[in-house]
Amino acid sequence: MSFICSRNIRFYKHKLRRMISKKTIFILLCLSILPLYLLYNGNPFAEKEIIIKTKRLDDCLNSISKSQLSLIDSSDALSYYVSYREPNVEFYPYIGNGYFATSNIGNQRLYIRDKLLLQVPVPFDVLFDFSLTGFSSLERVLLDLPNGELHKIGCYKQHSMCVSIHYSAYAHRSIPYLLVQEIKASNPTTNPVNVQLSKKPMPSLPTGSVTGKATMRLSDGTQLEYSLATITVRLGNNRIVILTVAEPNAPEYMPVRPGASATLTLRTVVRYSDPFASIPDEQQLRAFHAKSRLDLQTLLIGLGSGADSASLRAKHYSAWRNVWQRGFSIAKSLAPGALNGESFNCTLYYLMSNRPIEPPTQPAINWTGLVLSDSLHQYDRCYAGNDLFQVPNLWRRPQSASDLIGLVDQWFVTLVKFGCSHLVQAGAIGLSQAALLAIGEFSFSGRHLEFNLHPSQLVRDMTFRNIAYGPSANVNVTVEVDDSNKALLFVSVLGNQKPFYACSAACDESSPIQLGAQRVQLPLRITKPRTALLYITPDIDHIKQLKRAIHVLEVWDAPAHEHHVIALHKHGHPYGGLPVIFWIGLILLLLVFHLFLFKLVYSELCKGEPVIQPYTKYYT
Repeated sequence: MSFICSRNIRFYKHKLRRMISKKTIFILLCLSILPLYLLYNGNPFAEKEIIIKTKRLDDCLNSISKSQLSLIDSSDALSYYVSYREPNVEFYPYIGNGYFATSNIGNQRLYIRDKLLLQVPVPFDVLFDFSLTGFSSLERVLLDLPNGELHKIGCYKQHSMCVSIHYSAYAHRSIPYLLVQEIKASNPTTNPVNVQLSKKPMPSLPTGSVTGKATMRLSDGTQLEYSLATITVRLGNNRIVILTVAEPNAPEYMPVRPGASATLTLRTVVRYSDPFASIPDEQQLRAFHAKSRLDLQTLLIGLGSGADSASLRAKHYSAWRNVWQRGFSIAKSLAPGALNGESFNCTLYYLMSNRPIEPPTQPAINWTGLVLSDSLHQYDRCYAGNDLFQVPNLWRRPQSASDLIGLVDQWFVTLVKFGCSHLVQAGAIGLSQAALLAIGEFSFSGRHLEFNLHPSQLVRDMTFRNIAYGPSANVNVTVEVDDSNKALLFVSVLGNQKPFYACSAACDESSPIQLGAQRVQLPLRITKPRTALLYITPDIDHIKQLKRAIHVLEVWDAPAHEHHVIALHKHGHPYGGLPVIFWIGLILLLLVFHLFLFKLVYSELCKGEPVIQPYTKYYT
């Protein structure tokens, strides 16, 4: 009897060990699958409420902002979602026209110009905001860089219907003292909605300020009511300006009928005087206040009602396009820490938002016809500094007004100290020329244009477009990396009234290369000691003399870039892109492995248990 019991004990021990083995395999299998699930789907426990709401409202938001979202794909816009906590701001939403600037986050203060920068805060919050209660919501803030416009787009869902609100604001480029805000609401539901409008109230004004009201009736019968306030603002070096802000008296709510849409246009006027050396007296304040009131009436009657908002916006867009006509584009890089198009465009936008489209002292210049002032042609030795690609601090994303002012000031100091003072002072168009020269290390020296960017930087396709050379000619320089990882150099000149000529490093060509509207390839060469990669001039005698003036020991064709360098930018790692057959083979291998693993697990978990018969010894 004891012999049989001991055999049964061994049988159950063996069965227990087999059960433990099955559980171990099952647990290990679950633990191996869980990280893959989390890696693919993210943490399912974090931000659960926001994710649910996002899935409901994404389609609505994307359909409304479709035209703006296309700008993000081309690196021409930046955006972020507004959450129920602090927004994850990756940029500073900012609008400016060189005369004043403001933002919809932070203290939302108005900033006016002192010297070259919009750096003096004044105690006025000029931007409106909107809200809609009783709805689940999703909101996005978007900064349209080419058009200088700030958008806030909201979708508000109740049951199966979605109310949409689109807010836009811009500091007008052609009318520098005008701020335009527009709110469009669409209500497809069967119930009326009331969009609440809000703005920080006008602050307590200092003693001696002048306030007042203004009411005017437009030609279409629209009646406008404005509140005006005139104060003094202290600039640097004890200089003082008189400033008047005229704000529209907006309703507290904007009603939207069922199945209808509504639009509200708000226009704010900001005017300030030339600096005074001493504090203006009360009579001067009242005189400026009265003049501002008269100018406000003249402006608003001339602009008409909100029905003319489309033409007003079109003029603003056209002025910004003149500023952006010259610029820089570069292929996207996946290398860690690499600068891409959105970084360049964002920084250039902040710079140009701080300068008026034309110099304040030269209002008669025909900027729309691109007849540039004489000051734009005084660019000898611009740009004479170092490579800005290697200075990430110049391309940082500001998170506040003070950070943005510091970034713009750092740029202006860099450009002014390296020979671009005349261009910076010539307004936004001149500044765009100076920034373009600095990015590409172009330099006007003597009677020619040099391209000094180091060959090691030419690892991506890039284009420098419309570099102004004289009053009419625009130079385009393009770098393309071919399939053999070799950089190729192309040049063209548009709008020139006379021939332009070019030569490569050391100018050792037998004869100068003539340039025209069709791009021409030039050899990319390296010299010892190092010289410019390219020389361009309309003076053929000058370029022939350059050949005698440039002294080098060696000249050779620039070699192809190493494969791992190009792969790092294209793929984000130095190993390059693997062929498709490799990934197909890897997927098949993983599939076979998991089928084999599944077969083992299935055999262990589902196969019947073997019966171990107690051993019985037979005696003969």
